[in-house]
Amino acid sequence: MDFPRELNSYQLAECTFLIVEGVALSRAGKGRAITAIDQFDPWVMARIRTGPLTHAERRAWSAWKNSLRGGMKHFLAYDQARSWLLNYPHGVPEIIAETWNGEAIVTELSAYEMTVEGAPEGFVMLPGDALGLVLDGKHGWFEVTEASTAGGDEMTIAFAPYAPPTLFTVGSTAVLYRPKAKFVLDPDSWEETADTKLSPISFTALQVF
Repeated sequence: MDFPRELNSYQLAECTFLIVEGVALSRAGKGRAITAIDQFDPWVMARIRTGPLTHAERRAWSAWKNSLRGGMKHFLAYDQARSWLLNYPHGVPEIIAETWNGEAIVTELSAYEMTVEGAPEGFVMLPGDALGLVLDGKHGWFEVTEASTAGGDEMTIAFAPYAPPTLFTVGSTAVLYRPKAKFVLDPDSWEETADTKLSPISFTALQVF
């Protein structure tokens, strides 16, 4: 069995990603300005909930969960709520036509901005679209913060949170369509009810690079 595994199924009621900012706000005294303090690097939390499942479907999910060995192994998933790009509610034409796979190569990279080559001429990303970086088995997941259009085979994209320079560099693969993040499942969050004919399963997962 290869790891990281794929999410067991996308036939879900919910699969959404939340960026957890590692910032705390502090006010030292009455009337003083609030200070923002970096406490830890931002990361992504996934909230996943299935629809009502039959007994056989719950067993398939249980087997998938147990294959992850209590969080010792990882899985990949994309944010189902962002599975389509805002400018393309009916799908990206080049992806539908199978002339582009939704990926590009990073030619310039700073903490909050990247330039990529390989996106189709005129391809558009809007604030709120999801963006990924992949390098040597590491997966980063980000949110586009400014509108961007590809021109002359180049595209500059602003994003948040920042891309750790120790993990991603020039030459990384930029995933511009359905980017996936790598997660460890929180076993204590797993909820299911086995005594009803149809019941859902829900859990949360924490990003690992």
